[in-house]
Amino acid sequence: MHIASPLRSIRRRTFLHRLQPARLSATLGLIGSLAVAGAAHAGPFAPAAGKPGSTAIGKDSPSFVQWASGHQDYLPGPNVDAAWKTPEKALGKAQGTSTDIVVLGDAGRITLTFGGSIFNGAGADFAVFENSFNDTFLELAWVEVSSNGVDFFRFANYSFTPAAVGGFGSIDPTNIEGLAGKYRQGFGTPFDLDSLAGTPGLDVNNVRFVRLIDIVGRGGEFDSYPAAYGGPHAIYDPYPTTGSGGFDLDAVGVIHFSASAMPVPEPGTWALAGIGLLALAALRRRRAVRVSAAVLATAMASSAGAATVVSTFDDLSLAPNSHFFPEASTSFTSGAARFNHDFADYGIPGCCWSGWTHSNRVDTTTPGFENQYSAYAGGGAGGSAHYALAYLGAPAVRLEAPSVIDSVDVTNTTYTALSMLQGDSFAKRFGGDSGNDADFLKLTFVGLDLGGSETGRVDFFLADYRSADNRLDHVVRDWTRVDLRALGTVAALRFEMSSSDVGAFGMNTPAYFAIDNLSVTAVPEVGSGWMAMAGLLGLSGCLGLRRQRRSAR
Repeated sequence: MHIASPLRSIRRRTFLHRLQPARLSATLGLIGSLAVAGAAHAGPFAPAAGKPGSTAIGKDSPSFVQWASGHQDYLPGPNVDAAWKTPEKALGKAQGTSTDIVVLGDAGRITLTFGGSIFNGAGADFAVFENSFNDTFLELAWVEVSSNGVDFFRFANYSFTPAAVGGFGSIDPTNIEGLAGKYRQGFGTPFDLDSLAGTPGLDVNNVRFVRLIDIVGRGGEFDSYPAAYGGPHAIYDPYPTTGSGGFDLDAVGVIHFSASAMPVPEPGTWALAGIGLLALAALRRRRAVRVSAAVLATAMASSAGAATVVSTFDDLSLAPNSHFFPEASTSFTSGAARFNHDFADYGIPGCCWSGWTHSNRVDTTTPGFENQYSAYAGGGAGGSAHYALAYLGAPAVRLEAPSVIDSVDVTNTTYTALSMLQGDSFAKRFGGDSGNDADFLKLTFVGLDLGGSETGRVDFFLADYRSADNRLDHVVRDWTRVDLRALGTVAALRFEMSSSDVGAFGMNTPAYFAIDNLSVTAVPEVGSGWMAMAGLLGLSGCLGLRRQRRSAR
């Protein structure tokens, strides 16, 4: 995950953009010290909705031309009653009420789609609406955007609230910048994609996904204010809250919107190749041209060869009986695939990660959370040492180039398997006391193209007790190969898990799985140089034939 340059964002959004560079550093340090010194000082950022200088945008503003039309990866955190877990309420126009919302819960998240793309226009490009009932009870969330649905990039954000405020406390909106929830219900907090311009992996003119992540406002999360000027600052908002804890999302409105499809490669090379090949066909009786065409066809065919690369994870280094846990958000690569590793520091040793890690642990007998890094198969597939583990969150696999994923080996983690077989303090034993409960744990592979749209889905049951014949009930232990070719050509994978055992806070079954031997075959692609050569060869042949005809006259 990338965070936008804090200096660029601050200079654009506040009076600081008028300062000379020599004065900017001193002013940043002064702002930080004033904000932390006490609540008596108004903050440096825009004030509440309706006040001079506010950047709030009302829900009825004609600036909005589109609203979120779809959602995915709604993962509510704790402290959310079932009545508030309807993500469809975040779709469409903002209502500006206290009830037409979806609640994220503590550290929960949701990703929204728009039936097209947000692009970087003049000023704000979209706005996020929360349901605060006044100007100071402000529940906050980070905002991240993505072009492909896999790689997300966070807006720079600043919080100068000096101390914890309690469950019904107040915060001054002039101390908040770059966080959703700055304004009361009916007014959107604006976000400008220009602050992320130039970020590798993000096309600011083709943003198709907006992700919101609740901030647990007890001071364990930090803003992106630079350390050189006294940052980062702890982020505070009303905490704890219950029933509808965390960020309450009303809507996301879009100001700069394009309904067009993803841009496609420039057609000039294809056109030149097509003209050339047609010309070659017309000239097929000429021996020299036939020879050239044959040579060209052979070269083009050879350039289209497809290679298969397998992510075995044995190319990653680990000490014996250990796992990857860098205590930072990062990624790792094996074979032709990149795997995200997300980290949030809650001040608890070993906590908390989501996404992917890799491991060589072999414990198949110890139940519970402390054994979350072991595959139930007792090692990697085929007797290898290493394998990868996923935990929801939002695990994703990003490929080097659009390819076909042939297959992957899958098994349970020991933690999840023993939870299903024995039950634990959070989850039931599958089958229940009678052995007849129709329980299941399903893993869904979702293919994504370059634009982040789905290409297909493949389901795999990590446990299945749905048969009327209890002898067929099973929890997957051995590595099992799953054919993924039905997903077609993909740029990325995301994953969903569902279980028969659910409670007020979602799935009770531990949301882990393990993979190995991810087999990826590149899609054959004819090099543009050969295509251009085809065009030039054909055109030159036509010109030569024309000269011959003239000389024959």
